[in-house]
Amino acid sequence: MKDILPDEVYHWQRIEWLLRAHFESFCYREIRTPLVEEAGLFSRAIGEATDIVNKEMYEFADRSERQLALRPEATASIARTYIEHGFAKTHGVVKWYYIGPMFRAERPQRGRQRQFHQAGVELIGSDSHYYDAEAILLLCNIMHSLGIEAWRLAVNNIGCLDDRRLITDRLRRILTKERSALCDDCTQRLQGNVLRILDCKKPECRKVIDALPEWDRWICDGCTKHFNRVIALLSCAGVTYTKEPHLVRGLDYYTKTVFEMTLPQLGAQDAVAAGGRYDALISQLGGERVGAVGFAIGLERLLLASAHFLSGETKKTPDAFLVTTSLEACDSAFILLYQLRTNGVMCDMDFEGKSLKAQMRQAGKAAARFVIILGEDEIRGGTVTVKDMGQGVQESIQQERLIPFLKERSAGEHGACQDT
Repeated sequence: MKDILPDEVYHWQRIEWLLRAHFESFCYREIRTPLVEEAGLFSRAIGEATDIVNKEMYEFADRSERQLALRPEATASIARTYIEHGFAKTHGVVKWYYIGPMFRAERPQRGRQRQFHQAGVELIGSDSHYYDAEAILLLCNIMHSLGIEAWRLAVNNIGCLDDRRLITDRLRRILTKERSALCDDCTQRLQGNVLRILDCKKPECRKVIDALPEWDRWICDGCTKHFNRVIALLSCAGVTYTKEPHLVRGLDYYTKTVFEMTLPQLGAQDAVAAGGRYDALISQLGGERVGAVGFAIGLERLLLASAHFLSGETKKTPDAFLVTTSLEACDSAFILLYQLRTNGVMCDMDFEGKSLKAQMRQAGKAAARFVIILGEDEIRGGTVTVKDMGQGVQESIQQERLIPFLKERSAGEHGACQDT
């Protein structure tokens, strides 16, 4: 788990602002769920046999001996919210988005920490294939807006629950014959959720997986028709995709459409976003049977891929820095500072009684555009001396004209000095 320092936070804010703008342009509304949930929620939703639940979830007992967990992902929490607050009866279809931290006790790598951050969308309440396509197009729009073009979109159809049971049974029979070629983890998965084997990245297992038959012929007509409509819409929208016959994703709740976006420039950990449809999850958690689809983006990896987009961005700097020529002027400067801030001017001053020279160095270090000098002469005359640090010129103006002056000169600078 790592600290995100102020200079880094500005880049995070830029990405989050862009994501919110895109989510809301597709009419998704923000939702915020707790970081801590009952552990059983995730084992029921994600699956007891998944690595997330078995190996990675931070689980603990509270003082009342309730088993709790730090959320390893957001979909289960949002599904619980949908059920608990009765949205099926009051709203039907909901479109929500989230941005926030998740937690998994996995081996830290580049772009992957034990506290990591995701942004995503969840649509709950519809079986329509249009929503599958909408989610994928939203994800593509985000990548385009960040100037990320070298992405690869993989899609697949894993069918309904009945189809998945058939696929699982047939894959278990095939893979059991290849047991000796599988890694130790995948050998154990043969007795649990066989589909987890398809997520394994070890070379010996990839060789076996790549030789498996495609399961299109094992999927029912309804799920096949749904998926074909989704990819037809993607083609009409001009989206390039690859049909990945063994893509399943690492969570048990997915049905029908699944998809994953990878960025080869990130190296071994190249998956930046993934999602799919989960039509059975709400009913499995005790709600009504309603369709749902969503995706999540890993923000750490998105930031790595967006370095070129953010390279021209600079941190916010003050519009002005107040400098006093005497200790006696500090009280008047403090009140002036408050008035400026109240009117939307980003500004600061020294409170440590430093010399004029030291205050000017501090203003330069802060990269303030203007230095406002206030001394005994200015107080008596009701004026201030304003120095434009960029142009190197200064002038004396009346204090009542200071705020309009700064707003006029700072229009368009750093997006600051706007009316509040």
